[in-house]
Amino acid sequence: IGDPIHISLGGLQAGQTGSLLASGTNLFGNLWSSQASFNADEAGIIDAFRDTPVENSYQGKEPAALFRSMTYQQAAEMISPFPIMTSISA
Repeated sequence: IGDPIHISLGGLQAGQTGSLLASGTNLFGNLWSSQASFNADEAGIIDAFRDTPVENSYQGKEPAALFRSMTYQQAAEMISPFPIMTSISA
């Protein structure tokens, strides 16, 4: 669904572990996040599309898993985007 996303990180030492964190807050104030850690290749690059995570919040290798596997921490109080209705008449 949607356009492919290619995420990579460079500037690491060969074999160094680098972590990626995806996070965002929705309209209800809930924080959604996921993470994955990868070992850098010989050039010091990790590539979320190519590499298999060494630690992650999801199972297996999948290019969109960092987003698909996001879980949320519920805000202290659920906030509705809809106005409160006190009565409905027809």
